[in-house]
Amino acid sequence: MLQRLLIDPIRSTTPSLTIALTIAALIAIGTPLAAQSDGPDVIVGSIPDVANYTAVGGIDAFAIGTSSCNVGDEPLDWVSSTEAHPVIAQQMYRLQGDRFEQVGLSWLKHGFFALQQSLCEPCSPHPNGTALGVGCSDPYTAPLNGSQGGLTPRSVANPTDGSHDDSTTSPPFSSSIDRRLQVAGDDLDPDLNEDALYFVEGQYLAADDDLAGNENNNASYRQVLISTAPGTDNYTASLSGLTVQELPAIYAWQTENPEVGIETIDVEDDGRFHVAFLAIDNEDGTWRYEYAVHNLNSGRAGGAFEVPIPLGAEVTEIGFHDVDYHSGEDHDGTDWVVTETDTTLRWETADSFDDDPEANALRWGTLYNFRFVCDRAPAEIVASLGLFAPDADDENDPVDVTVVGPADGFLRGDGNGDGALSLSDAVVALEWLFLSQPLGCIDAADFDDDGNAGLADVVQLTSHLFLNGPPPAPPSEACGVDPTDDTLSCDDPGSSCE
Repeated sequence: MLQRLLIDPIRSTTPSLTIALTIAALIAIGTPLAAQSDGPDVIVGSIPDVANYTAVGGIDAFAIGTSSCNVGDEPLDWVSSTEAHPVIAQQMYRLQGDRFEQVGLSWLKHGFFALQQSLCEPCSPHPNGTALGVGCSDPYTAPLNGSQGGLTPRSVANPTDGSHDDSTTSPPFSSSIDRRLQVAGDDLDPDLNEDALYFVEGQYLAADDDLAGNENNNASYRQVLISTAPGTDNYTASLSGLTVQELPAIYAWQTENPEVGIETIDVEDDGRFHVAFLAIDNEDGTWRYEYAVHNLNSGRAGGAFEVPIPLGAEVTEIGFHDVDYHSGEDHDGTDWVVTETDTTLRWETADSFDDDPEANALRWGTLYNFRFVCDRAPAEIVASLGLFAPDADDENDPVDVTVVGPADGFLRGDGNGDGALSLSDAVVALEWLFLSQPLGCIDAADFDDDGNAGLADVVQLTSHLFLNGPPPAPPSEACGVDPTDDTLSCDDPGSSCE
């Protein structure tokens, strides 16, 4: 489905106007475009406005408007006071430098009446507001999505099938920030977050949308600008740019920095995760590795993230970041525990699902960060995402994901793997070429990195050693990975690169 970029209209939501607009829509029935999806398919067509509220105790609160569109070929259920309506979540993210983090989330707004407008496509209206017609849109303004009495905990929703339990009794609220999209003032302070960019995200869950298999395009995002309200300690958000439809905000990181990679994980019979990653060269022989793991709609949630580490590599500055639940949401907020071994770096919830189902798992609509610095250069590696809750068969196998991370390396020209270039390296290469002796790292014998290891490379090595000839191709200053995609193997780079 094509991604849409829209300029966002704002509308009022007074009850009288709601009825009037519905009647007008019924009179002016349009002809819808050809259906883009089978069954009902709700998306966030626009984020049209932002509401700002009085900060309390160093916490600011916001709400965003969400205009939904049904881009499917069947009406979408929108029945008030039942389970047959969508729920709406709101999130905020910050991009500062090379780091993309979630800084806020809201409770859930429940849909109650569907207008029949034409934001995304010509609309075939449903007659009474209990469903969103084919091609139709329904605008909920920021004040409506921020109305505290209409917000319920996220835990009432099951993202695996889009259902929600409306019988849950919500804890009471008493201040202007309760239940709303909360963000710590320190996460917005420009003195602490120099040149940071901010993005808000709206996301819908709906059972009939999920049943039709259309649940993975229900989040959209838009940039916001953060400023200080004159004469107050409040930070205010204002809209900037266009709404990016049908993509969660994690894609803003890749848009701002095309070097960011994003892999999608679809868990069988459950939901979708996104894993974004970036390696930053510190230009001192080390690299910083940044990972952002986003749970779009998995009910099993994330419970662990593991990255393989080359034997002998030095790992420092290990970090973790999550987003805080609030307002009495019944989830623990304990940071994940990190365990470092000789060959792995693993983060996981402080308690397992069996010990505490409310442990701080990576639940739907949230993004957690994992990071570290390592003295090994980046290459493609296979990390793993551990799921928090077991499946229907009580199984809980991790899911592999290809990312960029620290890789086993070698030193160009160092055929014997002792960490230094010498005549011995030429000897082992000659023995491999002419006496069929084993060579642990054939790639290291490819002195000029032309993809072929042969006698010419031995000549270049000896010329470098004794005749001041050109140095070897990278990696030559320190152990690293081959920058050239070739077929030469390196099963044993030697003790100096382990």
